Amino acid sequence: MQYCSGQDILNAQLMNEMREIRRTVKILETNLEQQRILTETHEKRIAVLQDVVASHEIELDTVKRELEVLKKRQNEDSERERIAVVAKSTNYSEETRKARKERETDINVLRKGRNIRSVGGPVAFYAYMSKPMTGIGDHHPLTFDVVRTNVGNAFHLSTGVFMVPQTGLYVFTWAFRLNIRKSSHSVEIMVNGIKAGAAYAVVFDDVAQTSATIVIQVTAGDDVFLRSGAALNNGQIYSDTYGYTYFAGWKL
Repeated sequence: MQYCSGQDILNAQLMNEMREIRRTVKILETNLEQQRILTETHEKRIAVLQDVVASHEIELDTVKRELEVLKKRQNEDSERERIAVVAKSTNYSEETRKARKERETDINVLRKGRNIRSVGGPVAFYAYMSKPMTGIGDHHPLTFDVVRTNVGNAFHLSTGVFMVPQTGLYVFTWAFRLNIRKSSHSVEIMVNGIKAGAAYAVVFDDVAQTSATIVIQVTAGDDVFLRSGAALNNGQIYSDTYGYTYFAGWKL
């Protein structure tokens, strides 16, 4: 039987504790290395994300500057359009004023030379454009070059005015065509300079056509005619054999 002294037992215990400590230190070193590697990986990811954020910030600043430029241009364009609309609605060209004055003179001449009487018999007219009408501004009278019906001889080609020969209830109808993309027109029917009705058309793709009809009481001597509206007039009024721009009326 081998005898072990107390010192040997103590030494053996110390050796076991040292081995256990080394094992624990080894585990801690391994964990620490793993943590170091994980930290480096995270730091690299953070650096990449920081670069991405910085790049996005640069792009965002560029987009903001572009938006500011576009907004400034849009405001400038809107201001130019507003000025153009105001100028168009408040200032008529010399040619427009001259044409209006000539039309009013023609109407006055017709009135002066016409003896309006409330006589019996049918009254009806139908006139149309055989070709497009161009150069149409605001409050521009519409004239027609073909009269197919003029019972009572009250419609006048030179002015496009129907002078009511008999007091009574009348039907008036009109239609117009547009054939230029984004063109638009409003056409009003006037009785003694007062608007009695209106129709509007705008071309989105190819062509557009609209019509309107009114029934109204008028008095012998009244003037009835068509004109463009106060705004929204752009492009020509079209007319051909496939669809006429016309003006018609008759007494009930």
